[in-house]
Amino acid sequence: MPDWIEPYVLDIIVTILLFGVVLTAWRYAVTLWGLVIWLPRILWRRATGYQPPKTDAAEAAEAAKKAEEAARQTQISLENIRATIEGRAQQAETGGASLPEDTVERAVAAMREILQSNDASKEEAQKAVRDGDVAAVEAALEAAFEREAHAAARMDDETLQLKVKAARTAREKAALAATRSVESAIEWYEKAAAFDPSHCWSWIELARLYTAKGDLGQALQAAETARDTATDDRERSVAYNEIGDVRVAQGELATALDSFRASLAIAERLAAADPGNAGWQRDLSVSHNK
Repeated sequence: MPDWIEPYVLDIIVTILLFGVVLTAWRYAVTLWGLVIWLPRILWRRATGYQPPKTDAAEAAEAAKKAEEAARQTQISLENIRATIEGRAQQAETGGASLPEDTVERAVAAMREILQSNDASKEEAQKAVRDGDVAAVEAALEAAFEREAHAAARMDDETLQLKVKAARTAREKAALAATRSVESAIEWYEKAAAFDPSHCWSWIELARLYTAKGDLGQALQAAETARDTATDDRERSVAYNEIGDVRVAQGELATALDSFRASLAIAERLAAADPGNAGWQRDLSVSHNK
């Protein structure tokens, strides 16, 4: 060590130690100040359950997660209850009923609509679907329909909206009833049509069910009403198909052919306009098979 630095060694060491002490004290002071500032806030948040606002991204992620979980639970509920619906349909057919081909799928679709509904009047029906109790679902829908029908009958304001709502409930009930009884399904689709006569699909289902029952006069009238109330080309195409099916059942093959051709022309136009639309391609396939 150079001779000239020896007198300053002790001073340098003391300075370094003091600097370390000051730095450490400063760090402790900052930490203590943070506790003084944030500790009351932390205690208050824990006591009140306060949660800081989430960012838009966090809220979007949470909403997406909830939607995904809801969709998963809906699918589980539908898969669990499908077997019950299929069993009811088989039992009805064993008893001599002639059910439309897609009866089970329409019942499952009605169940899905119930589960996805935000309507408070469907809460009991939603619980019954999750429990896998089809009879309880029907009972809950019937009770909801009676409430909605009563409200629609006595209220002047929003009457149309209430009638449409009651008709939707009746269609859901009818789709389930069809898995066990053609007559019961007809009764409920007739109620749906009475509350919302402009709904094309109520008449289409009635045409199919009347045909299954053997009441071809009523079936033709319902199919023609479906055609007249159709609001788009797809509904018109399906309605013409139903008219053709009834005419075939009546033995009027030439008239049936005209209806099938009208349906096919619409289906071809729709399929050509949107080749990627699976629903329209399926409709075209059905029309070609007539």
